[in-house]
Amino acid sequence: MAKSPAKVILFGEHFVVHGSYAIASSVNECFATVEIIDKDDWGATSDYSKVSIFYNKEKVKESSTLHNAVLIMLNEFSIKKNMKIVVTSNIKGSGLGSSAAFCVAFAREMNKKFNLGLNDLKINELAYTGETAFHGTPSGLDNTACCFGGIIQFKKHKQAGIYEANFQKIQLKEKINLIVVYTDKSSSTKEMVEKVNFFRNNHEERFAQMIKELNTIIDDAKYAMQTGAVFELGRLMFQNQKLLEEIGVSTPEIKGILNIAINNGALGGKLTGGGGGGSVILLYDKDTPKDNIILSLEKAGYSCFTTRIC
Repeated sequence: MAKSPAKVILFGEHFVVHGSYAIASSVNECFATVEIIDKDDWGATSDYSKVSIFYNKEKVKESSTLHNAVLIMLNEFSIKKNMKIVVTSNIKGSGLGSSAAFCVAFAREMNKKFNLGLNDLKINELAYTGETAFHGTPSGLDNTACCFGGIIQFKKHKQAGIYEANFQKIQLKEKINLIVVYTDKSSSTKEMVEKVNFFRNNHEERFAQMIKELNTIIDDAKYAMQTGAVFELGRLMFQNQKLLEEIGVSTPEIKGILNIAINNGALGGKLTGGGGGGSVILLYDKDTPKDNIILSLEKAGYSCFTTRIC
């Protein structure tokens, strides 16, 4: 059995696809596991997507993106064996990289099961190929964060599937304390991407300026992380959120969550992932009681959990 953590994007979602930097981190409280079992029939089952379909590998008629990812990755492995693939996950909300966590865990389990001798760079590259089944042309940020863990600064490589030179680990002076909030509303990543593309095509000069603004935000955020400037980090998260609102991927509900959090002591916050619902991350200071934030959100009907990035 192999395991992969979920992830949160602290800065740069959507813009990273168009050439900006991004900062993301693994989240060990949420994870996906994959187990491969020898079997006469070939198939996949998942307890989080509620898929339970089995079929012979010679007679595949596929519609599920989960299964498409399996097929794409198996083709990369060039392994022709019947098997049962069992996926489990406690990743509740969208925006936390559930598909990337699956792809990384599946690549690791294949590597382990068949003694392939793959290093993390190759695992990550294979996970990226699986991500194409879910997202078409992903940036590679999600799978890289899930694969390597910790907190990373990332930039999309010009050649898809190559990861050696496009990310670096960020060394933190202090742990980053986050609350992850579920909106319980999922959205189509494709629809959110289309919104961004529509904005970009109709506001080319502004979009180019926004990427410059975001790269400055990310430079400042990296410095804040390295120096322990938590209040500055919170301010920068709000700045990134304003850009996400401008391109149309935020929602009134997300804004409401942020308002509740601010009024109860949060230092910063933003949507994380595709937007249109999904999940929200909130920053709080280690010396500030987080209970007021959590209780106020739960009173408003939201579930959440805390995590520390280190």
